[in-house]
Amino acid sequence: MFDPVLFFENIATAQSLRFIYGAKPFQNWEITQRELDSGEGFLGMFPFREGGTTDNGSITSWEVSTVLWVGRKFDPAGTYSSLDETEKQKYDRRLKYLRALMEAILQSLCGSTEIEVVGRPEIFRELNKFDENTDVIGCNLSFTYNPDEENSAPPAPVAIAASSITATQFVANWNKLQADGYYLDVATDTAFTSLVVDDLDCGNHEYSLVTGLTTGTTYYYRVRAYNSTGTSGNSNTITAVTL
Repeated sequence: MFDPVLFFENIATAQSLRFIYGAKPFQNWEITQRELDSGEGFLGMFPFREGGTTDNGSITSWEVSTVLWVGRKFDPAGTYSSLDETEKQKYDRRLKYLRALMEAILQSLCGSTEIEVVGRPEIFRELNKFDENTDVIGCNLSFTYNPDEENSAPPAPVAIAASSITATQFVANWNKLQADGYYLDVATDTAFTSLVVDDLDCGNHEYSLVTGLTTGTTYYYRVRAYNSTGTSGNSNTITAVTL
């Protein structure tokens, strides 16, 4: 069964954004105030309002109305709050990036085979939305989806630096996604032709201990995420050198 929330969470992950989806609208704003770090971007959504289309007693599609927010935690120290800026200057400095990001997300929706945008998306901008340090670009959005379809494979995860490096082992790390699990490759060359670890199923963890390595050797690792639908492409490649 298609999960539209997971669909948008995967979009956020692909754009390296924090995903926020509160059960109530005010919970989204509380999260931006309590949990976001300085400079962190996010994709937020109001809870869906859905209406079904039926045919002979069964639901053939759902039409959803929601509000998307692309935002960024900005200037928590108040560095710019006292500047005498015009609205245009604020927009140029703070919102052009967010506007371009929202347009990129909407463009990806128009090419989606999983949902179909209906009507015309309406973009609006807000400086200091939710609190004085959070700027957003909002979009009123409606779309339809087929409940009998399945979500696509997850996006490629982002691998991050290895930890706990010793002479014979290290811990490979990556950012966690909405996925059932991850496959890990480790090699001694960037083309991954000399594999030390091949397609290791790491389960639903964001790390894996790699052992039995050679002292003073350069290794490379990458990961793929998988779910019931399929497997993502490869992540970026991380270098780790044993001691």
